[in-house]
Amino acid sequence: MTAVTKHMHGDLLETLDNVLEFLDNQMDVKDGDYGEPRPNAAMSLFAELTQAVERLKRDIRHSQIEATDERKLERIVKVLKAAKPAVSVKADHRALASGILMAIQEQP
Repeated sequence: MTAVTKHMHGDLLETLDNVLEFLDNQMDVKDGDYGEPRPNAAMSLFAELTQAVERLKRDIRHSQIEATDERKLERIVKVLKAAKPAVSVKADHRALASGILMAIQEQP
């Protein structure tokens, strides 16, 4: 994830937090059918937006983890290529690096 993308995500999340704060002050219930209380539009939108923000945060965390893993993978590939004379494996360096990365991540 680039610095620009991180900045954009930060701006978006800050804006969404401001919208949630505004909606929080507008939430109320109204009489529904047969006098049952129902959420007003602000309350319904608040609930939907809260879920969307949580999904966005989860996606951002996931993409940051993927980017970190990709950088680790590239470093492992670089080391494997540099050690080529010492490594007598006729496998794709990236596949080998991927296996190494998975093994490292499985360690407690």
